[in-house]
Amino acid sequence: MTYNSSGLVRTQNLAPLSVEKARKILYELVNIRDADPDDLAAVKRFMELFGDIFTPEIPEEVVQRWAARVEEENVSKLSKDKRDWEYWLKPLRNAVRKLWVADTRTKRWGMFQILCKYFRKWDRGLTADPVLDELEWSAGSLGPPTPCEQLIQQLRGRTCRCRNYDCSAPYFWAKRSSQKFCSEECAGPFQRQSKRTWWAKHGKEWRRSRVAKGKKEKKRKK
Repeated sequence: MTYNSSGLVRTQNLAPLSVEKARKILYELVNIRDADPDDLAAVKRFMELFGDIFTPEIPEEVVQRWAARVEEENVSKLSKDKRDWEYWLKPLRNAVRKLWVADTRTKRWGMFQILCKYFRKWDRGLTADPVLDELEWSAGSLGPPTPCEQLIQQLRGRTCRCRNYDCSAPYFWAKRSSQKFCSEECAGPFQRQSKRTWWAKHGKEWRRSRVAKGKKEKKRKK
């Protein structure tokens, strides 16, 4: 794995993962809807689009153990798609959703936990014995960040959940801190309701003031 001139990570098998692509993948991940038990179409679509990013980093032996703990005797009957969804991708999506609406400190710790739990990003040697050499903590021993690590790091951005709870893809990146809706389409009904509420409360007073102002202007002209 090497870096190109733009500072983006390049692997032997993958194109550079830009911020735009990383955010698109995270956006698609966090907005996957719960699948019908017999229909994994949305999940398959996601993996068809981004499996080249995720598949190399799925800890298959860990997923198998998680599935076996819950399914017990039925684990052998699960398809790989079903197992990876129920015991890796879906829990990962849920964890990312929690961080999406979390405060900065929670995000910072949560990102580390996700990388440890779902991508096994740690040096197990650090847990075997006391740390005697400060070089053991060097990030250089971890190697360059993997594509999935780059994805998770994007959670440091301004992540928001659309206030329109009927929104089909409510998790998004806000352009400003005060943004409450992901699009004008979602904001429209609430803006109209806000205007109706304002008019119901202040409309008569506003009309009276406009009439009074008009009368004053007419007097000045005379």
